Amino acid sequence: MKKTNISYYLVGILILFIVTASNFVNIQILSTEFKSIAIWFILSSLGFIFGWILNKISDWKSGGTLLIIILIFSVVIAIFNSVVNYSQSGIESKIILILTQVLKSLLLLSVTAFGFSFAENLSKNCLPENPTQTESEINLKIQNAEEKARLIIKEAENIKQTIIQDSQTAVKELEQNEFKLKIKLNELISAEKEILSKYEQK
Repeated sequence: MKKTNISYYLVGILILFIVTASNFVNIQILSTEFKSIAIWFILSSLGFIFGWILNKISDWKSGGTLLIIILIFSVVIAIFNSVVNYSQSGIESKIILILTQVLKSLLLLSVTAFGFSFAENLSKNCLPENPTQTESEINLKIQNAEEKARLIIKEAENIKQTIIQDSQTAVKELEQNEFKLKIKLNELISAEKEILSKYEQK
């Protein structure tokens, strides 16, 4: 869990300032004027950036709570600004003005929330599949790895024994063949000696 500090509240104040700034600037939501588009772009970019920063300095729960608090304050400020600055307007005009300013705040706050959630999803996708494994899961994986290592060692021992046995069998066969060859060679020498002795006697 990320630690909450003074930067958490400072970012919250800055987000509230950005969200409510549109209510104090003469811009229209669907205006095609360059000035309005530029101001909306700047405020939206700042909202997205500070939403991203909020995710980096807080966790999902505390950051979401702060955004809800900012939403409440921005609606209250929008209503207060409409009532105080346009007190001479009619009721219908005030209602339309209040709804317009609340809508502006909600649009900027939604961009901020998008930056906050986008950073959260990006950080989750960059993490390993199981970043917070329990100790029992880690121990189980260690045991499985040790068991596999033991099986590999046992298989290697079996292969070694097989090679040794095959080598011993081959050596025995060579010794037996050598013994048989010596016997035949001795028999051949004895036979030649007998033939030579008989030839000499003649």
